[in-house]
Amino acid sequence: MTVLDFPMMIDLTEPLTASFHRAKRHADLARPAQAQDLVDDPVGHDAYREAVLEYASAFDAAEAEARRRRRSDFERAERDRIERAQRLLTLALDEAGSAAERRQAYRRARAELDGVLALPTATVDATEQRIAGVLEP
Repeated sequence: MTVLDFPMMIDLTEPLTASFHRAKRHADLARPAQAQDLVDDPVGHDAYREAVLEYASAFDAAEAEARRRRRSDFERAERDRIERAQRLLTLALDEAGSAAERRQAYRRARAELDGVLALPTATVDATEQRIAGVLEP
């Protein structure tokens, strides 16, 4: 899970991360409802193009810093917990495991991350959707 490799990308207290997320929202809002709108509205086209370029630039800056720092902002014990959670999530997502093994691995992974790293709701939802069948008792 990439977010566990580069946790700065979800830390909105980091200026580069906040800038990236702001630029993404701006590009999303500037996106036309239909592709034809880009042809019919040259001003809207230019505004959307600029918003996307700003988004790409902000993402590149945040990603470069996140790659440089990786997990260095965390204490050794916290880094160990993140690494354990990453291994456990790999087990939880492995369809070769039994439902009970996968369910327990997911619960343990969430417990390891509790108090160390708050995962975005979309990430949690996507992960749980991938293992939804085993999460039901």
